[in-house]
Amino acid sequence: MPWFDDADKALRDSSEAVKSNPRDAKAYLYRGAAHQILSRPEESFANFTCVVELIPPDTSDSESLAILVEAHICLGVALARRNEPMEAVEEFTKAIELNPNRYLAYHNRGIAWSNCEELAKAIADYSRAIEINPNYASSYLYRGLAHRELGNQQSAFEDFTKVRDFNKRARVSGSQYRCGNRKAL
Repeated sequence: MPWFDDADKALRDSSEAVKSNPRDAKAYLYRGAAHQILSRPEESFANFTCVVELIPPDTSDSESLAILVEAHICLGVALARRNEPMEAVEEFTKAIELNPNRYLAYHNRGIAWSNCEELAKAIADYSRAIEINPNYASSYLYRGLAHRELGNQQSAFEDFTKVRDFNKRARVSGSQYRCGNRKAL
């Protein structure tokens, strides 16, 4: 999903696209993302829901499938922010069923599992996210937190060391890496 430098413009453009073609699932996805950036959770949720309603899960079109996967991930994040972690797990699971190689679906489902106090399931999802994308530091961080909560100090230490190494590389390369808290997604 693109990052919108100007969310208001993105909202206007995607709304115009929806007005021109009310069956344009990508426009709903982008409009939902713009609403999310503008802190309008109900509007974003409604737009992501439209995407799911427009694209059948058995679609053979790869672009439509990718849009549908992103919509399920976005719905999962929205549900987690509503403090509905089990419903979020269901949306992330739908995304995983459609694309088992989408690391963010596993990562975010891990967060939702953590919020359900299902730490073993969370660790499994963070581990799968790391298998798919070993360069996503947040999965190491959250897996380390889950290990620490379970008392697995050595595993937690190993994951936190990885995060520290990512941070060192980021400082050397001039980029920034930020860690959020588990509740924020």
